[in-house]
This record gives sequence, structure tokens and C-alpha cells, in this order.
Amino acid sequence: MYMERNSRDFKQRISIIDFNTEAVSPAIKEIFYPKYITPENYNHCLIKDLSSVDGKAGGYGGLFSLTFTSMAASTAFFLIIYQLHITAVRLRTLVPG
Repeated sequence: MYMERNSRDFKQRISIIDFNTEAVSPAIKEIFYPKYITPENYNHCLIKDLSSVDGKAGGYGGLFSLTFTSMAASTAFFLIIYQLHITAVRLRTLVPG
């Protein structure tokens, strides 16, 4: 039941994840992401059907690894992620379930 409910907006969520993943800070030294590391392997399995959400074919998803240019860049990145998480949690408590 939960899988079906969670899959209803899957294409829209993946589109947002793809966008956010590619918009990572210029303070990144290296990104380990299929689009940049092994696109020829990934493209073989990529969903080619156009999405009804944004008219695009499947993307590369949200799983990636980062190497930062400095400890300060790393700290700033994770502080932003933490703040976004706290904001999301607060917003959920304001919206009736």
C-alpha cells in the first residue's frame, strides 16, 4: 500500500532530485555521478520514455558522492543541508496531516 502511494509522484520527485543533484555548489572538487563518470554504461539502462511530468526521458537519480575543495566548503554544504532539513521538519509540523 505504501509503495503504491509513494510511487504516485515518483517521476516528479525524480525530476526534482535530478535538478538538485546537478545544481551542486561550485565548491565541489569532484562529483561521482553516473552522468559524469560512466554515462555510456548508465545510458544503456536509462528509461527513454518521455515523462508526462516534464516531457523528459529518465535521468540519473539522486545518488552521488562528493569531494570538496576544502573543509570550509564541506562544512558550509552540510550546514545548508541541515538547515533545509530543519525547515522541512518545522513545515511538516505546521501542516495538518
